[in-house]
Amino acid sequence: MIVRSTDGTLIFGESFRTSKARGALLVVHGMGEHGGRYDELVEHALKLRFDVHVMDLRGHGRSAGTRGHFTDISQHHEDLDAWIAHLVTTGELSDAMPCVLLGHSLGGLIALTYAAKYVARPLAPQLSGLVLSAPLLGLKLSPLKLVEAQVARNIPTFLRSIQVPSGIKASDLSHDKDEVERYLQDPMVHSWITPAAYIAIERALGTLPKIFPQLGIPTFFMLSGKDKVVDTAAAQAFANKLSIAHPGRVEVKLFHSFFHEPFHELRRERAFLELKKWILACILMSSPPDPAKKGSSKSSGRGATAKGTSP
Repeated sequence: MIVRSTDGTLIFGESFRTSKARGALLVVHGMGEHGGRYDELVEHALKLRFDVHVMDLRGHGRSAGTRGHFTDISQHHEDLDAWIAHLVTTGELSDAMPCVLLGHSLGGLIALTYAAKYVARPLAPQLSGLVLSAPLLGLKLSPLKLVEAQVARNIPTFLRSIQVPSGIKASDLSHDKDEVERYLQDPMVHSWITPAAYIAIERALGTLPKIFPQLGIPTFFMLSGKDKVVDTAAAQAFANKLSIAHPGRVEVKLFHSFFHEPFHELRRERAFLELKKWILACILMSSPPDPAKKGSSKSSGRGATAKGTSP
């Protein structure tokens, strides 16, 4: 499936369907990768009878655009708008079933900022929940990275689309050597970012304090304790503040031994189990009350309320 975004950029998306679907999962990947790396996540979601829709970000995978380049996070929001509008038009998405948005790493930042805008608009379908996997809510800056960041901020505008190495190391993504090798051998994975994209990420991070009042949907944070790519402490701090703003709507799971990619780790079955539990709870929260069951209500079930950790 190819959709045309607001500025004409062609965005690739792929859909996986199950019989008698009871929900839909929208997946937004991270920097330098593509939606095809989430096959195992797709399999688990289909077993839950969730249709899955995966989009390649602009400048990534099978979507058009300079590799690793964008000038503002709103470009990704417009791409998501076009993608979701197409899914609604074709009948793939509707208000008849829960719809969960999942973003990993950069995709987590995109999904979070998008959801904060999306929930305030009268659009179909309404988002039932948000999953943030190792979200990029803070940058890990070494002394060298600080110098590179300063250079990116001060580089002339006409040079801001040049490609430079992103600095992401495959060995920092997972303890699973087979997964690391697949990443290295994947022809659609790239290691590029542009100064414009870096500046856009910094600008998006600066908007996070404004999101707390806007985001009231159930939100699940899946954080990695040994993450060397994004700042887990920043994500935990954001989750804590969001929980204060919206009591009972936030759940946090910290996988202490994991590197950056929970769904590609050696013990990833733990990540899939926690995701399954949360999604099922999210369905209970978003399902209308059954009048045949006395005392039933929208808030029945465990709900996405508890804050906790996984070993």
